[in-house]
Amino acid sequence: MYLSYLFLLFILISCQKEEILPVKIAGLKHGIFVEHNLEEVRPKFYDKQNIYKWGYQTTIMSNLDNVEIIEFGAYKFINNIWVEVNDKPFGNKEFSRWYKCKEGTLKANMKYTDEKNWSQGNNLSERTVKVL
Repeated sequence: MYLSYLFLLFILISCQKEEILPVKIAGLKHGIFVEHNLEEVRPKFYDKQNIYKWGYQTTIMSNLDNVEIIEFGAYKFINNIWVEVNDKPFGNKEFSRWYKCKEGTLKANMKYTDEKNWSQGNNLSERTVKVL
């Protein structure tokens, strides 16, 4: 039997109590753990696109067996609210390919890593950026 989850990639980064999770993800079951390989990421500037990109690895693990990822994406904390940053959620096929996870289904206590994950922005600031 497979459990299906609407999964947003960064949901388990802890939120402070005053930060209310987006309605779309607030009621999801816990059990998927997300970890980035770096505490601090240095940006690389791309002149032609006039943007900065940050590269890192993201690892996912579930404490439940046979969890099928059907959808995932990211949120950024902007002006005290969580805002979706993807134009549209990514699907099972992207998850399977990027995380090398057969059929996009997590096995309990197995780690799956996207070795080429990245974020982008068109300016730098001294503030810390929060993402889900």
